[in-house]
Amino acid sequence: MNPFFRNLFSETECKKIILNIRFPERVLCPKCSYHKIYELRHKLHFYKCKKCLSIFNEKTGTLFENSRISLNKWFCAFYLLHFNKNFTSVRLAKILGITQSSAWYILEKIKKEKDRKLINEIKKYVKAIESQKAKPFVLWSGSKRLVLQELFCRLPKSFNNYFEPFLGGGSLFFALANELKVEKCFYISDINKELITSYEVVKNNATELAQYLEDHKQSYSEQYYYHVRDNLICENDIDVASRFLFLNKTCFNGLYKTNNKGEFTGSFGHKQASVILDEGNFLAGSRLLKNENVNISNGTYHNIENNVKEGDFVYFDPPYFHYHNRDSYVDYVGGKKFNQKDEQIKLRDFIFSLHDKGVKIMFSNSNTEFICDLFAHKDFNIDVIKVKRNISHVGRNRGFEEEIIVRNYK
Repeated sequence: MNPFFRNLFSETECKKIILNIRFPERVLCPKCSYHKIYELRHKLHFYKCKKCLSIFNEKTGTLFENSRISLNKWFCAFYLLHFNKNFTSVRLAKILGITQSSAWYILEKIKKEKDRKLINEIKKYVKAIESQKAKPFVLWSGSKRLVLQELFCRLPKSFNNYFEPFLGGGSLFFALANELKVEKCFYISDINKELITSYEVVKNNATELAQYLEDHKQSYSEQYYYHVRDNLICENDIDVASRFLFLNKTCFNGLYKTNNKGEFTGSFGHKQASVILDEGNFLAGSRLLKNENVNISNGTYHNIENNVKEGDFVYFDPPYFHYHNRDSYVDYVGGKKFNQKDEQIKLRDFIFSLHDKGVKIMFSNSNTEFICDLFAHKDFNIDVIKVKRNISHVGRNRGFEEEIIVRNYK
């Protein structure tokens, strides 16, 4: 089973949830609705009715009855459907480690089950659990939030520590760290100093940062946005982080653009003031980042070389390579364009060096002939996916784009 989903729901937790949904006050016999029942000593979570003598458990009379598939896998299916109602049996089978026919059975049962109350309550529970988790507090162009399912499908079956040297919004990091923080060490980094300063401040000074952002929120207007954007003087790290996050939340599409001097040039995004501050998520993010297994650093991807070891997992999500007449967005450090061919080749060579050390690697980029040729190697697999992107100022230029996910494992 995919490592992300292995600990997402425990079997005992699932049983308790189903019982609480079906019998909110007390357990009743599903056959005769009699209230005098007792739990069997020799069968855990099995009950017997004193009136009709029928034996039952939380599955009896539900879509889970007679299914040999564990409840935690059923709940994982509900979790995936929460993000994508059209999730396929092929993907579900791959993630849960079951046959496609079993995955199809789960999806059909959920779709056609007559007891919609139970289905809807489980969906509410999954949604509530997800809402409590720390999520990315930075908007980032090319965010992996929309393709997390594709990444989940392709995670290695096992790995030691996790590295993400092009952190950005950190969608995959947050998803993994919420579930695996007890088991793994996480090394997250980025060359963007303001971005990493923001992560450090959220980790150590979340409450103070929230107050700074509240001040920005109270003064928010288009004129104020450009005043903050053009004022580069910051008194401390909290000021740096609040300025960065304010501009990030209110600029056009969270697109971080700088000029040749490294000055932020993003235009006003006409957002509502409410997007500026999500204090609850800051506090949840702070708790997650404070975990001793999470290591944050500012630097290039080369900096991970001394720490990454055989059996570790590295996810590379660099600025994408673009070609023809498409815009090549300026990278977020001093106006340097990462998408030039020589930079992509250098990164490919670094990835190959890690591959030789036995490191497990996943790499995302645009689906271009140049990038595909770079990874035309017998030990690397290339999958093409479609992603909806909304970066362009012109609505008609928005739509689905093809990206690739490259791995050196199966």
